[in-house]
Amino acid sequence: MPAAETSAFKRLGRRLLFGLNVLLLLPLLIAMLAPWVHADRWWLPTVLALFYPWWLVLPLLGFLAWLAFSRRYALFNLLVLALNYPAWVNSWQSNRAAPPDGRDIRVVSYNADAFGYRHERLEAAVERLKPLQPDIVCLQEFRDGLDGSYRALPYVKRELACPHHAFVELVPHSGFGLMVFSRFPIAAWGRVDPDSLTGNGLMYADLLLYGDTLRVYNLHLLSYRFSVGQRHVLGYGSLQGQSSTRRRKSSFTPSVRSLWQVIKIMLNAWSVHIAQTHALLRHSQSNSKPTLICADLNNPPYTWVYRMVKGEYSDLFVERGSGLGRTWGHGLLAFRIDHMFSSRRLEPREFRILPREGLSDHSPLFARLRFDFHR
Repeated sequence: MPAAETSAFKRLGRRLLFGLNVLLLLPLLIAMLAPWVHADRWWLPTVLALFYPWWLVLPLLGFLAWLAFSRRYALFNLLVLALNYPAWVNSWQSNRAAPPDGRDIRVVSYNADAFGYRHERLEAAVERLKPLQPDIVCLQEFRDGLDGSYRALPYVKRELACPHHAFVELVPHSGFGLMVFSRFPIAAWGRVDPDSLTGNGLMYADLLLYGDTLRVYNLHLLSYRFSVGQRHVLGYGSLQGQSSTRRRKSSFTPSVRSLWQVIKIMLNAWSVHIAQTHALLRHSQSNSKPTLICADLNNPPYTWVYRMVKGEYSDLFVERGSGLGRTWGHGLLAFRIDHMFSSRRLEPREFRILPREGLSDHSPLFARLRFDFHR
Protein backbone atom coordinates (compact mmCIF):
# COMPACT_ATOMS: atom_id res chain seq x y z
CA MET A 1 0.00 0.00 0.00
CA PRO A 2 1.44 3.42 -0.93
CA ALA A 3 2.62 5.63 1.93
CA ALA A 4 0.03 8.32 1.13
CA GLU A 5 -2.85 5.81 1.36
CA THR A 6 -1.43 4.39 4.60
CA SER A 7 -1.25 7.87 6.08
CA ALA A 8 -4.82 8.66 5.01
CA PHE A 9 -6.01 5.36 6.49
CA LYS A 10 -4.34 6.19 9.81
CA ARG A 11 -5.94 9.66 9.87
CA LEU A 12 -9.35 8.13 9.21
CA GLY A 13 -8.77 5.56 11.96
CA ARG A 14 -7.80 8.27 14.43
CA ARG A 15 -10.86 10.34 13.58
CA LEU A 16 -13.13 7.33 14.05
CA LEU A 17 -11.50 6.60 17.40
CA PHE A 18 -11.87 10.25 18.39
CA GLY A 19 -15.55 10.09 17.40
CA LEU A 20 -15.89 7.09 19.71
CA ASN A 21 -14.02 9.05 22.38
CA VAL A 22 -16.52 11.93 22.12
CA LEU A 23 -19.43 9.48 22.18
CA LEU A 24 -18.11 7.96 25.42
CA LEU A 25 -17.78 11.43 26.92
CA LEU A 26 -21.29 12.47 25.89
CA PRO A 27 -22.96 11.40 29.20
CA LEU A 28 -20.37 13.44 31.11
CA LEU A 29 -20.87 16.46 28.83
CA ILE A 30 -24.63 16.28 29.47
CA ALA A 31 -24.12 15.80 33.22
CA MET A 32 -22.10 19.03 33.29
CA LEU A 33 -25.35 20.90 32.58
CA ALA A 34 -27.07 19.64 35.75
CA PRO A 35 -26.21 22.64 38.00
CA TRP A 36 -27.74 25.00 35.43
CA VAL A 37 -30.86 23.11 34.36
CA HIS A 38 -34.10 22.50 36.28
CA ALA A 39 -34.64 18.77 36.60
CA ASP A 40 -38.33 19.24 35.83
CA ARG A 41 -37.43 20.92 32.54
CA TRP A 42 -34.84 18.37 31.42
CA TRP A 43 -34.23 15.47 33.76
CA LEU A 44 -31.37 13.71 31.96
CA PRO A 45 -28.47 15.96 33.15
CA THR A 46 -29.49 15.54 36.80
CA VAL A 47 -29.83 11.77 36.46
CA LEU A 48 -26.41 11.50 34.81
CA ALA A 49 -24.88 13.82 37.43
CA LEU A 50 -25.66 11.18 40.07
CA PHE A 51 -22.75 9.18 38.69
CA TYR A 52 -20.15 11.79 39.51
CA PRO A 53 -17.27 11.43 40.29
CA TRP A 54 -17.07 8.16 38.33
CA TRP A 55 -17.67 9.97 35.01
CA LEU A 56 -14.37 11.79 35.54
CA VAL A 57 -12.47 8.55 34.94
CA LEU A 58 -13.46 8.68 31.24
CA PRO A 59 -11.61 11.86 30.17
CA LEU A 60 -8.67 10.86 32.36
CA LEU A 61 -8.36 7.53 30.54
CA GLY A 62 -8.90 9.26 27.21
CA PHE A 63 -6.11 11.73 27.95
CA LEU A 64 -3.66 8.97 28.86
CA ALA A 65 -4.64 6.83 25.85
CA TRP A 66 -4.18 9.62 23.31
CA LEU A 67 -0.83 10.85 24.66
CA ALA A 68 1.08 8.33 22.55
CA PHE A 69 -0.87 9.03 19.33
CA SER A 70 -2.24 12.57 19.20
CA ARG A 71 -1.54 15.48 21.52
CA ARG A 72 -4.48 17.39 20.04
CA TYR A 73 -6.99 14.71 20.97
CA ALA A 74 -5.28 14.21 24.34
CA LEU A 75 -5.67 17.93 25.06
CA PHE A 76 -9.37 17.70 24.24
CA ASN A 77 -9.81 15.12 27.00
CA LEU A 78 -7.69 17.23 29.32
CA LEU A 79 -9.93 20.23 28.58
CA VAL A 80 -13.05 18.22 29.46
CA LEU A 81 -11.33 17.15 32.67
CA ALA A 82 -10.43 20.75 33.49
CA LEU A 83 -13.99 21.94 32.87
CA ASN A 84 -15.08 19.42 35.52
CA TYR A 85 -12.80 20.95 38.15
CA PRO A 86 -15.81 21.96 40.33
CA ALA A 87 -16.92 18.31 40.35
CA TRP A 88 -13.45 17.21 41.47
CA VAL A 89 -13.51 19.80 44.26
CA ASN A 90 -16.97 18.73 45.41
CA SER A 91 -16.05 15.03 45.29
CA TRP A 92 -12.70 14.90 47.05
CA GLN A 93 -10.88 17.03 49.63
CA SER A 94 -7.76 16.70 51.75
CA ASN A 95 -8.01 19.59 54.19
CA ARG A 96 -6.67 19.72 57.72
CA ALA A 97 -8.50 21.03 60.76
CA ALA A 98 -7.37 24.27 62.38
CA PRO A 99 -6.33 24.05 66.06
CA PRO A 100 -9.24 24.29 68.54
CA ASP A 101 -10.00 27.68 69.98
CA GLY A 102 -12.17 28.76 72.89
CA ARG A 103 -14.18 30.98 70.56
CA ASP A 104 -15.12 28.13 68.21
CA ILE A 105 -18.76 27.13 67.78
CA ARG A 106 -19.33 23.39 67.50
CA VAL A 107 -22.19 22.30 65.27
CA VAL A 108 -23.77 18.93 64.48
CA SER A 109 -26.19 18.26 61.64
CA TYR A 110 -27.79 14.83 61.56
CA ASN A 111 -30.68 13.04 59.89
CA ALA A 112 -31.57 10.93 62.90
CA ASP A 113 -34.03 8.65 61.05
CA ALA A 114 -36.50 9.15 63.93
CA PHE A 115 -34.06 7.15 66.11
CA GLY A 116 -35.69 4.05 64.66
CA TYR A 117 -38.58 4.78 67.08
CA ARG A 118 -36.48 3.12 69.79
CA HIS A 119 -34.85 4.66 72.84
CA GLU A 120 -31.79 2.39 72.51
CA ARG A 121 -30.84 4.04 69.25
CA LEU A 122 -31.48 7.50 70.66
CA GLU A 123 -29.16 6.81 73.59
CA ALA A 124 -26.49 5.34 71.32
CA ALA A 125 -26.67 8.38 69.02
CA VAL A 126 -26.42 10.84 71.91
CA GLU A 127 -23.43 8.98 73.36
CA ARG A 128 -21.66 9.41 70.00
CA LEU A 129 -22.37 13.14 69.97
CA LYS A 130 -21.41 13.85 73.58
CA PRO A 131 -17.61 13.91 73.05
CA LEU A 132 -18.10 16.55 70.34
CA GLN A 133 -19.59 18.94 72.93
CA PRO A 134 -21.85 20.58 70.34
CA ASP A 135 -23.17 24.09 70.90
CA ILE A 136 -25.77 23.71 68.14
CA VAL A 137 -27.45 20.48 67.01
CA CYS A 138 -29.68 20.44 63.93
CA LEU A 139 -31.68 17.24 63.60
CA GLN A 140 -33.72 16.17 60.61
CA GLU A 141 -36.31 13.43 61.17
CA PHE A 142 -36.40 14.12 64.90
CA ARG A 143 -38.95 12.10 66.84
CA ASP A 144 -39.92 12.97 70.40
CA GLY A 145 -42.12 10.02 71.39
CA LEU A 146 -40.33 6.71 71.00
CA ASP A 147 -41.20 3.22 72.19
CA GLY A 148 -43.55 3.24 75.14
CA SER A 149 -43.75 6.64 76.82
CA TYR A 150 -40.07 7.44 76.28
CA ARG A 151 -39.46 11.09 75.25
CA ALA A 152 -36.39 12.13 73.29
CA LEU A 153 -36.63 15.91 73.84
CA PRO A 154 -35.75 16.15 77.55
CA TYR A 155 -33.14 13.41 77.22
CA VAL A 156 -31.21 15.18 74.45
CA LYS A 157 -31.39 18.56 76.19
CA ARG A 158 -30.04 17.08 79.42
CA GLU A 159 -27.34 14.83 77.99
CA LEU A 160 -25.97 17.32 75.45
CA ALA A 161 -26.30 20.29 77.81
CA CYS A 162 -28.32 22.26 75.24
CA PRO A 163 -31.07 23.94 77.30
CA HIS A 164 -32.72 25.74 74.38
CA HIS A 165 -34.60 24.22 71.49
CA ALA A 166 -36.73 25.14 68.48
CA PHE A 167 -39.05 22.54 66.98
CA VAL A 168 -41.17 22.53 63.83
CA GLU A 169 -43.61 19.63 63.75
CA LEU A 170 -44.01 18.40 60.18
CA VAL A 171 -46.78 15.86 60.81
CA PRO A 172 -49.53 17.09 63.18
CA HIS A 173 -49.69 15.47 66.63
CA SER A 174 -46.76 13.17 65.86
CA GLY A 175 -43.77 14.74 67.62
CA PHE A 176 -41.94 14.30 64.31
CA GLY A 177 -40.14 17.09 62.51
CA LEU A 178 -37.15 19.42 62.46
CA MET A 179 -35.29 20.29 65.66
CA VAL A 180 -32.59 22.76 66.65
CA PHE A 181 -30.94 22.32 70.05
CA SER A 182 -28.73 25.14 71.29
CA ARG A 183 -26.58 26.27 74.21
CA PHE A 184 -27.42 29.80 73.14
CA PRO A 185 -30.83 31.44 73.67
CA ILE A 186 -33.21 31.26 70.71
CA ALA A 187 -34.98 34.53 69.94
CA ALA A 188 -37.27 33.35 67.13
CA TRP A 189 -37.97 30.37 64.93
CA GLY A 190 -40.49 29.09 62.44
CA ARG A 191 -41.21 27.13 59.31
CA VAL A 192 -39.90 28.44 55.98
CA ASP A 193 -41.89 26.45 53.40
CA PRO A 194 -45.70 26.09 53.23
CA ASP A 195 -47.23 23.47 55.49
CA SER A 196 -47.56 20.00 53.99
CA LEU A 197 -47.96 16.45 55.23
CA THR A 198 -44.86 15.06 53.51
CA GLY A 199 -42.81 14.78 56.71
CA ASN A 200 -40.16 17.04 55.19
CA GLY A 201 -39.67 20.77 55.35
CA LEU A 202 -37.51 23.80 56.13
CA MET A 203 -37.12 25.82 59.34
CA TYR A 204 -35.06 28.65 60.74
CA ALA A 205 -33.96 29.63 64.25
CA ASP A 206 -32.32 32.90 65.36
CA LEU A 207 -29.72 32.31 68.08
CA LEU A 208 -28.43 35.06 70.39
CA LEU A 209 -24.66 34.90 70.94
CA TYR A 210 -21.85 37.38 71.56
CA GLY A 211 -24.32 40.26 71.44
CA ASP A 212 -25.32 39.33 67.90
CA THR A 213 -27.83 37.07 66.14
CA LEU A 214 -26.96 33.95 64.17
CA ARG A 215 -29.55 32.68 61.69
CA VAL A 216 -29.61 28.87 61.49
CA TYR A 217 -31.54 27.10 58.75
CA ASN A 218 -32.37 23.43 59.22
CA LEU A 219 -33.48 21.86 55.94
CA HIS A 220 -34.81 18.47 54.93
CA LEU A 221 -35.94 18.39 51.32
CA LEU A 222 -38.48 15.81 50.27
CA SER A 223 -37.34 12.20 50.69
CA TYR A 224 -37.51 9.81 47.75
CA ARG A 225 -39.47 7.12 49.59
CA PHE A 226 -38.06 4.18 47.69
CA SER A 227 -39.57 0.78 48.31
CA VAL A 228 -37.77 -1.77 50.49
CA GLY A 229 -36.40 -3.54 47.42
CA GLN A 230 -35.24 -0.32 45.77
CA ARG A 231 -33.52 0.85 48.94
CA HIS A 232 -31.76 -2.48 49.26
CA VAL A 233 -30.40 -2.27 45.73
CA LEU A 234 -29.31 1.33 46.36
CA GLY A 235 -27.27 0.16 49.35
CA TYR A 236 -29.57 1.06 52.25
CA GLY A 237 -27.77 -1.33 54.60
CA SER A 238 -28.96 -2.56 58.00
CA LEU A 239 -29.78 -0.39 60.99
CA GLN A 240 -29.62 -1.19 64.67
CA GLY A 241 -33.00 -1.76 66.22
CA GLN A 242 -34.92 -1.66 62.93
CA SER A 243 -37.77 -3.98 62.18
CA SER A 244 -37.06 -7.10 60.19
CA THR A 245 -39.24 -5.75 57.39
CA ARG A 246 -36.94 -2.79 56.88
CA ARG A 247 -33.76 -4.82 57.21
CA ARG A 248 -34.73 -7.87 55.25
CA LYS A 249 -33.05 -8.88 52.03
CA SER A 250 -35.11 -8.22 48.95
CA SER A 251 -35.61 -10.20 45.79
CA PHE A 252 -35.78 -6.91 43.84
CA THR A 253 -33.44 -7.16 40.85
CA PRO A 254 -32.48 -4.27 38.55
CA SER A 255 -34.10 -4.10 35.12
CA VAL A 256 -34.85 -1.33 32.65
CA ARG A 257 -38.40 -1.11 33.96
CA SER A 258 -37.42 -1.05 37.63
CA LEU A 259 -34.70 1.53 37.03
CA TRP A 260 -37.18 3.74 35.21
CA GLN A 261 -39.51 3.43 38.22
CA VAL A 262 -36.67 4.67 40.44
CA ILE A 263 -36.04 7.59 38.07
CA LYS A 264 -39.74 8.54 38.08
CA ILE A 265 -39.73 8.62 41.89
CA MET A 266 -36.70 10.89 41.80
CA LEU A 267 -38.27 13.15 39.15
CA ASN A 268 -41.33 13.70 41.32
CA ALA A 269 -39.13 14.49 44.31
CA TRP A 270 -36.94 16.88 42.31
CA SER A 271 -40.00 18.95 41.37
CA VAL A 272 -40.77 19.40 45.06
CA HIS A 273 -37.09 20.13 45.80
CA ILE A 274 -37.20 23.00 43.32
CA ALA A 275 -40.31 24.47 44.99
CA GLN A 276 -38.71 24.10 48.44
CA THR A 277 -35.53 25.77 47.18
CA HIS A 278 -37.52 28.73 45.88
CA ALA A 279 -39.22 29.00 49.31
CA LEU A 280 -35.81 29.14 51.00
CA LEU A 281 -34.51 31.76 48.57
CA ARG A 282 -37.57 33.95 49.16
CA HIS A 283 -37.23 33.65 52.93
CA SER A 284 -33.50 34.37 52.99
CA GLN A 285 -33.63 37.20 50.46
CA SER A 286 -33.94 39.92 53.12
CA ASN A 287 -31.72 38.14 55.66
CA SER A 288 -28.58 40.09 56.57
CA LYS A 289 -27.65 38.05 59.65
CA PRO A 290 -24.61 35.74 59.72
CA THR A 291 -26.06 32.43 58.58
CA LEU A 292 -25.47 28.73 58.99
CA ILE A 293 -27.32 26.14 56.89
CA CYS A 294 -27.58 22.50 57.98
CA ALA A 295 -29.28 20.49 55.28
CA ASP A 296 -30.30 17.07 54.11
CA LEU A 297 -30.85 18.24 50.55
CA ASN A 298 -31.32 14.76 49.10
CA ASN A 299 -29.20 16.17 46.28
CA PRO A 300 -25.49 15.63 45.57
CA PRO A 301 -23.30 18.69 44.95
CA TYR A 302 -23.69 18.58 41.16
CA THR A 303 -27.30 19.74 40.83
CA TRP A 304 -29.29 22.94 40.42
CA VAL A 305 -30.75 22.59 43.92
CA TYR A 306 -27.31 22.39 45.53
CA ARG A 307 -26.02 25.37 43.52
CA MET A 308 -28.99 27.54 44.47
CA VAL A 309 -28.98 26.63 48.17
CA LYS A 310 -25.23 27.14 48.43
CA GLY A 311 -25.31 30.48 46.65
CA GLU A 312 -22.55 32.69 48.05
CA TYR A 313 -22.09 30.55 51.17
CA SER A 314 -19.06 28.38 51.91
CA ASP A 315 -19.46 24.60 51.63
CA LEU A 316 -17.80 23.36 54.82
CA PHE A 317 -16.78 20.06 53.23
CA VAL A 318 -14.94 21.93 50.47
CA GLU A 319 -13.35 24.33 52.97
CA ARG A 320 -12.31 21.89 55.70
CA GLY A 321 -13.40 18.35 54.79
CA SER A 322 -11.35 15.38 53.67
CA GLY A 323 -11.95 12.19 51.70
CA LEU A 324 -14.87 11.49 49.37
CA GLY A 325 -17.44 13.04 51.65
CA ARG A 326 -20.18 10.45 51.22
CA THR A 327 -23.09 10.72 53.65
CA TRP A 328 -25.67 8.24 52.31
CA GLY A 329 -25.57 4.95 50.42
CA HIS A 330 -22.82 2.37 49.99
CA GLY A 331 -20.17 1.43 47.46
CA LEU A 332 -20.55 2.93 44.00
CA LEU A 333 -23.99 4.25 44.97
CA ALA A 334 -22.83 6.46 47.83
CA PHE A 335 -23.54 10.18 47.68
CA ARG A 336 -22.91 13.41 49.56
CA ILE A 337 -26.48 14.60 50.04
CA ASP A 338 -26.06 16.10 53.53
CA HIS A 339 -24.41 19.51 53.61
CA MET A 340 -23.39 22.42 55.83
CA PHE A 341 -22.95 25.98 54.53
CA SER A 342 -21.85 29.16 56.29
CA SER A 343 -21.75 32.86 55.51
CA ARG A 344 -18.63 35.02 55.57
CA ARG A 345 -18.70 35.87 59.28
CA LEU A 346 -18.38 32.19 60.17
CA GLU A 347 -14.86 30.96 59.49
CA PRO A 348 -14.69 27.19 58.90
CA ARG A 349 -12.15 25.56 61.21
CA GLU A 350 -12.96 21.86 61.02
CA PHE A 351 -15.42 19.60 59.23
CA ARG A 352 -15.95 15.88 59.67
CA ILE A 353 -18.36 13.25 58.36
CA LEU A 354 -18.80 10.72 61.15
CA PRO A 355 -19.40 6.97 60.67
CA ARG A 356 -23.02 5.86 60.71
CA GLU A 357 -22.47 2.77 62.89
CA GLY A 358 -25.91 1.45 62.02
CA LEU A 359 -27.72 4.27 63.84
CA SER A 360 -29.17 5.95 60.74
CA ASP A 361 -28.98 5.69 56.97
CA HIS A 362 -27.24 9.10 57.04
CA SER A 363 -23.87 10.10 58.47
CA PRO A 364 -23.73 12.84 61.13
CA LEU A 365 -21.88 16.02 60.16
CA PHE A 366 -19.67 17.93 62.60
CA ALA A 367 -18.13 21.37 62.15
CA ARG A 368 -16.17 23.91 64.16
CA LEU A 369 -16.57 27.52 63.14
CA ARG A 370 -15.22 30.80 64.48
CA PHE A 371 -17.87 33.50 64.68
CA ASP A 372 -16.58 36.99 63.89
CA PHE A 373 -18.72 38.94 66.36
CA HIS A 374 -16.75 42.20 66.07
CA ARG A 375 -18.47 43.28 62.84
